[in-house]
Amino acid sequence: MSPNNHVKSFYEIFQRPTVFTFFFIAIVTVVPRLPSVIIDFIHVDVLTSYLLAKRELLGLSFGMNKGWLYHWLMKFSITHIADTPSAFHFIGLLFILGTMYGIFLLTKKIYDTRIGLFAAFLYGVVISCYHTEYLAANGEIFFNLFNIFALYFYYCAIYEQKKSYIVLVLVNVIASYLIKFQGIFILPIIFVHFIVVYPLSFEKQKYIQFYKYITAFSISAIVIGIGVATGLKAYYAIDVFGKIHTAFSGMYSYVANRGFNPLLILVKLLWRVYQFSLFHAFFWYSGVILIISFFKNLRGKTFDSGTAFLVYVALCFFVLVFVAGSRVSVHYFIPIMPTIAALSAKQILDICTEKGKKLVAYQIIFTILFFLFWHYKDLYIYKFN
Repeated sequence: MSPNNHVKSFYEIFQRPTVFTFFFIAIVTVVPRLPSVIIDFIHVDVLTSYLLAKRELLGLSFGMNKGWLYHWLMKFSITHIADTPSAFHFIGLLFILGTMYGIFLLTKKIYDTRIGLFAAFLYGVVISCYHTEYLAANGEIFFNLFNIFALYFYYCAIYEQKKSYIVLVLVNVIASYLIKFQGIFILPIIFVHFIVVYPLSFEKQKYIQFYKYITAFSISAIVIGIGVATGLKAYYAIDVFGKIHTAFSGMYSYVANRGFNPLLILVKLLWRVYQFSLFHAFFWYSGVILIISFFKNLRGKTFDSGTAFLVYVALCFFVLVFVAGSRVSVHYFIPIMPTIAALSAKQILDICTEKGKKLVAYQIIFTILFFLFWHYKDLYIYKFN
């Protein structure tokens, strides 16, 4: 079989029945990642969370380095699966598969089934074939599941007029926050989209009416919120404003401790670009090319509202990478990946040339094989040395 036929067969996988294809991409995701559910130590954050959960289970004093739900999931893995950090990585693997399904649903809704499956595949490959901060079950791995479903239900509620889905949006936003404080970032992203980006396509009269409703609702919500917070403090000694202040103060201290040096941020960003380019150029470059094309053709309005939605969310999460100051860690880019996966899948399957598709296919296969070897090499060292 010629190389061109191999490439054609590769892309034809995503035109097969959905269940078969999703099973295939699940295997491609799971196999390179399996060493993480055997090796106890993958990343210090997970080990710290494990030790804190163990302290609580032993009746000792403890604190939580992540949100309540993340801590609860860690305890669940210890008590119901196995008393090792690697058991928690197994739960993380399940969350990744769930996130891939959410990416499939959102991308299918915006484009089609074929692109949805390929987007889920791209996310699975990138999240399982890289740095230990991607292999580790960090907070971003977990709240990505809730983020993508919050975005999916929000998209359905706004663009398909399924208003009842707003409840599901709120449930996922709360769950994301309970994983890790940064999970709350999905709320302002959705809120700003609703009040700024979404109305841009309105006619003038509808535009004015929309903002009248928004203003009235906002004033009412603020008044009611202040009233409820005051009541909780007066009758139940629950200081809502104090808790909010403490949360933001903690984050401010976290950033201040690491500094906010623009030059250092730029240097680290360029280093991340270099790292991502080595193995995931097919993923990031394809998404970035589509984003650039989107802005170049913005005046002509040749892009649909779905693409605009994905571009907006991807750019918001990119900006939020730098909220943590000069650290610019690898796993800070994980929240961007679901929407980049959707954009990259669209670019590769529908816009890319045949030569480009061939290059992408070879890059993907190389990345999978390289990290398959690399991760199992680590497993061999762990078991036999």
